[in-house]
This record gives sequence, structure tokens and C-alpha cells, in this order.
Amino acid sequence: MDKKYTYFRTCSGGQDSRVRKTLGEVFAELNVPEFVYLDKSRVVNLEHVMSVKKLDVKLRGGETLSVSRTQVQNLRERIKEYLGRNI
Repeated sequence: MDKKYTYFRTCSGGQDSRVRKTLGEVFAELNVPEFVYLDKSRVVNLEHVMSVKKLDVKLRGGETLSVSRTQVQNLRERIKEYLGRNI
């Protein structure tokens, strides 16, 4: 059985970690509302999202990632929910 790897990048930097599972499997196992899809191959922790402008997501630490057109509205809604829970 040929499974894909999922890579993890932390805000502390260093080397990426990986597990031999699909992103969908890892996302289901996380089952944490702070994580949201940016596109079919990336998930982000809302705690580290600093801003969303058009299709660019700026993260704590300065990194900028792209969000797909199909996910940008969901991302914005999830950010509003997250902020409402954490004020």
C-alpha cells in the first residue's frame, strides 16, 4: 500500500517532521477547531494567522502562504469564530 507522507512545519523552525499518512487522515485525527485547510495540500493553525489579504495568509514569523479561492471564505469564517472564542 503506497501512502503519502504529511509534513509538519512548526513556528519554532528547525527541520520539518513527517508521518506516513495522508493530510486528510492527519486532519481527521487532529480534530481541533484551530486547524483549517488553506488548499488541498496545506492546513494552518489559526493561532498563527496574522492577516488575510486577498489570497495571501501572513503567519506569525513573517511567512506568507497562499489560500485557494475555494477555501478563502471558509478561512475568513473560521477566523471570526476563532476570535470570538478567544477574546
